[in-house]
Amino acid sequence: MEKSVVITRKIEIYPFEGSKENNTAVWQKLRAWQTDVRTAANLISSQMYTLDRLKDYFFLVEEIKIKLADRAKDPDGILTTSYQNTAYQVLSAKFKGDVPMAIMSSLSNSIVQVYKTEKPDLAAGRKSLRSYRNTLPIPMPAASFRNWTLQEARNNNYTFELFGMTFMTKFGRDRSNNRIMLSRALDKVYKFCDSSLKLDGNRMFLLLVLRIPSEQIELSDDRIVYAELSHIAPITAKFDQESIEIGTAEDFLYKRRAIQAGLRRAQIAAAENVGGKGRKHKLKSINRFEKAELNYVTDKLHKYSRQLIDFCLDRGAKQLVLLEQKKKEKAAKDAAADGEPLVFRNWSYRGLLDKLKYKAAQKGIDVLIE
Repeated sequence: MEKSVVITRKIEIYPFEGSKENNTAVWQKLRAWQTDVRTAANLISSQMYTLDRLKDYFFLVEEIKIKLADRAKDPDGILTTSYQNTAYQVLSAKFKGDVPMAIMSSLSNSIVQVYKTEKPDLAAGRKSLRSYRNTLPIPMPAASFRNWTLQEARNNNYTFELFGMTFMTKFGRDRSNNRIMLSRALDKVYKFCDSSLKLDGNRMFLLLVLRIPSEQIELSDDRIVYAELSHIAPITAKFDQESIEIGTAEDFLYKRRAIQAGLRRAQIAAAENVGGKGRKHKLKSINRFEKAELNYVTDKLHKYSRQLIDFCLDRGAKQLVLLEQKKKEKAAKDAAADGEPLVFRNWSYRGLLDKLKYKAAQKGIDVLIE
């Protein structure tokens, strides 16, 4: 079976209905759907938790046999359908006619899967039941995308249809090569997967999910690269007797700490801002610094992870082992510990792991954590 990796591309889009009134109607419909999707997600999550807790409701009569199974298939079952299908049945009864059921079906599958994944942590008290906000993207099944059309006269953007609504992409400078990725998907080089729409204020984004084949590169199982995070450099990598440093502590910390200092100044100044124009206006400078820090860290993580993967490829290494990762993650959580190197306090471990795993999967490299 050919190995593949699933990636998500964020592409800005906008309604393309031919008139301002029609475009406004699309926005209104999507915002209503977003509210219903958030309500449905919380409903599914609480319902699955309630079903699992039924056996703890001691005030129920003893004649009730608590078994989560379809009564038609199991005489001890208390459900009129399968355990997984209960979520869809509830959504169908509540939202049918308001939101396309293809959206609700996709939402049901994803929320139930998330709940099942977190269920052991919920039972052990390590997590609380997840709560979904209005920022939850609207699921869009792959089959719902229709009539992709290249608009050469509009900077080679694409128009497409979703549930009878027409949208157009807005690639802009396209530094991420989203246009190329989309064209390859339309040429069936990559496979479309269930995706989603994200509403962010007055902007709209298509979170396009694609399955792409991993590159076939000759790598050896006997060749292993060891990497670790240190106070000397963000990443040090070793292969046999060869060792390299990726990035420097000064390079990584200097600008991030400068942004953090600017954020603290903005927070102090915000307390003296004159009111009367709303909370958003008063916190505008703070939000600007928060976004600047996030963008800076994301950019650095992409660059460092790419350099590490390239180091593995150049040596033909099939395995990448991160040494003492769990220990250093634990140390980083205690930011107030005396003598702790600043690079540990400011290092985004989870972001690095996510980007490493994504890039490694594309090249067929296995990432192991010690």
